[in-house]
Amino acid sequence: MDRTRDRAGTGRGRRAGVGVQHHGDPVPAQRPIRLVAVASHRLCDDRRDVGRPRGHLVLGVPGMGDQDHHPQAGWLQCAPRRCAVLPRTGLRGLRRHGRVERHRAHLPYPNLRPLVAIASDTAQKGRLVKVAAMFGDRKAGVVDKPDPKSAGNYVVVKVHVVPMCTEYHHFDGGGKGESFGHEAVGEVVDVAQDGEAKIGDRVVVQPQDPCGQCYLCLDGDYIHCHTRRRIGKDSIPEGARGRYAQYTVQQDWLLSPVPDELSYEHAGMAVCGLGPTFGAMEAMSVGAYDTVLVTGLGPVGLGGVINGVFRGARVIGVESHPFRANLAKELGADAVVNPKDEDALDQIRDLTDGAGVDKAVDCSGASAAHRLMIDSLRRRGQAGFIGQGGDFPLGCSRDMISKGIILRGCWHYNLGLYPNLVRTIAKVGDQIDKFITHRFPLTQVQDAWETQATGNCGKVILYPWQ
Repeated sequence: MDRTRDRAGTGRGRRAGVGVQHHGDPVPAQRPIRLVAVASHRLCDDRRDVGRPRGHLVLGVPGMGDQDHHPQAGWLQCAPRRCAVLPRTGLRGLRRHGRVERHRAHLPYPNLRPLVAIASDTAQKGRLVKVAAMFGDRKAGVVDKPDPKSAGNYVVVKVHVVPMCTEYHHFDGGGKGESFGHEAVGEVVDVAQDGEAKIGDRVVVQPQDPCGQCYLCLDGDYIHCHTRRRIGKDSIPEGARGRYAQYTVQQDWLLSPVPDELSYEHAGMAVCGLGPTFGAMEAMSVGAYDTVLVTGLGPVGLGGVINGVFRGARVIGVESHPFRANLAKELGADAVVNPKDEDALDQIRDLTDGAGVDKAVDCSGASAAHRLMIDSLRRRGQAGFIGQGGDFPLGCSRDMISKGIILRGCWHYNLGLYPNLVRTIAKVGDQIDKFITHRFPLTQVQDAWETQATGNCGKVILYPWQ
């Protein structure tokens, strides 16, 4: 099932400036695009960078006159020469002249459009892979789907571990469908062109589908991309949606390397297990002198307990489900308050000597939890909203102006935080072993969803190849 790519159009002839024959069509000699640096190397530190923030990566872009593209070889169609500044996200820059090795990179850039490459000729065609499906009436199982193919900078990943998230709500409501899940960890097995990923790489598959070209993506804030790509359009191959499968597809720059010392299970916590609350706590600078409130102790909230404890903060949880409340205490929460108690707010104030909590993160999406979180904040406190939910009453004068609080929308985290996140995961292995409470083969996905629906679990894992 694992495949190798077709290297047509990428051989030494091009590097030597000689035209290459590809499917019978002559390709003109072109000057190669070269790698400038990884983000930590080429920083704004000289006179050319006056007015740019220090610590940002400068990218040089080749000119249109060079015509550096060939659709079937996956070359990039570039905009007129200009420079832009990206934050230190670990992405690579391009410059036409330099002293480092040549590299056909596939970076997001204004007016720089990745061209879809022809899928590998050596890829096995007509093969079927197993994918989880819902059939309605709380029935689920696996179905056979066509083997996904790489194209452009989309690569194929053989999925070894699938951390399960909130899809069980759709199952519990009698939903139907086949493309589920947004978390996966696995191994790159097929690429269509040279890029950020190589066959054999162990990777975390990031859950978003950003365009890589809008001003937010270029500023390193790709999780808030406002022109997200769509299946069937924007050159996205089939198989890019859904992680509850044996294979999935993702853009190469959205695959994060798994350190050798991490297992696939533990690395999988770098998606929605610890990822959202890590991003929120990083944005709020949660530290050892803070008291942090975490409302909603499902898998995301339990990950928040782990993150808060690791940072040395005092953690107070809010949860009504007995299993989750007890698990939060095992993971290090100092106290857990039942939101159904009429005096829940008074309990939180008593735990903070009447001052309120310094920081708060909601992972429930419940309007009542949002209101409790706001009321529990001390003056000048901060709150991060992760759980998707409805509206709740917010008083501009009473809540915002008089208390001077800061409210943040915190969906996930950007790639620049990934190195510190995996360092955190490597140091909290014992807690993660408690956090992951159930494991199922993909063929028992119905049992997995039913387990999640009971609430008597922490993080649940699927194994597609068992």
